[in-house]
Amino acid sequence: EGCTIYGLPPVGLDVIAFEVEGDGDSYNDYDGDGDFRNDCPYDNLVVNGVKYCGTSGPAGVVPSDGTMTWVSDEFVTESGWKVCWPPSALPSPPPPSASPSPPPPSASPSPLPPSASPSPPPPSASPSPPPPSVSPSPPPPSASPSPPPPSASPSPP
Repeated sequence: EGCTIYGLPPVGLDVIAFEVEGDGDSYNDYDGDGDFRNDCPYDNLVVNGVKYCGTSGPAGVVPSDGTMTWVSDEFVTESGWKVCWPPSALPSPPPPSASPSPPPPSASPSPLPPSASPSPPPPSASPSPPPPSVSPSPPPPSASPSPPPPSASPSPP
């Protein structure tokens, strides 16, 4: 069994815990590199092509290809491993888009801002009559004398 973790940032790995099945057969050189102590034939974590097993994890190693692969034979179980990288190594979120998105639909109308005034009501279908006048207008000047206009208030006797 195994899995590969992709997208690791190019920074040194921080090994928090590392205890996996080690190279139990220290007499055979399984990988043929001349060192019989680094074969890790059962369980291993591979970073940059190097196998890590036992209690020696990839502390400070920079994953040049951005991957880390875990392989296990599932027979002997140790406490496992935990490898992290600094939070500052995570990619920044993308900048906001240049064009703003429209606001979400609203169930109720928005109140007017304080500086706005309501618009006048729409014109009515039938015109309103003018308000009644308290006193009639004086007649236009004429060349001939005319009787005095009626008054809204009584004349003194």
